[in-house]
Amino acid sequence: MSFKYAIALTGGIGTGKSSASALFSLNGFKVIDADKIAHSILKNNGLAIANMFGQEYVIDGMVDRKSLGKLIFADQESRKKLEAFIHPKIFSAVEIESQKLENLRFPYLIDIPLFLNDMEFIQ
Repeated sequence: MSFKYAIALTGGIGTGKSSASALFSLNGFKVIDADKIAHSILKNNGLAIANMFGQEYVIDGMVDRKSLGKLIFADQESRKKLEAFIHPKIFSAVEIESQKLENLRFPYLIDIPLFLNDMEFIQ
């Protein structure tokens, strides 16, 4: 995958990625939002999260993102475990969406907070 027309929009929490994406979107750019993809993956993988971290992180089959967030921000090993599970799924979904947009031959945004930390994404 070449990502020839992709523009990576990256940065930490609260740096304005969503605001910038919204402005670009209003001006005709397509946006791939990695956070939305991650939320969807978590929503559809409650059983896997329960198996990895415990049933207390899943309520009625849905991942309790707030409690899971507390765990992964407090424990680096748990964070790495979650990232090892979810990042390949996010990157795969981004690649699928990117391929569709590449065919349009027009620039598009990939709003992805961890882009610079995960350079395997562009390989």
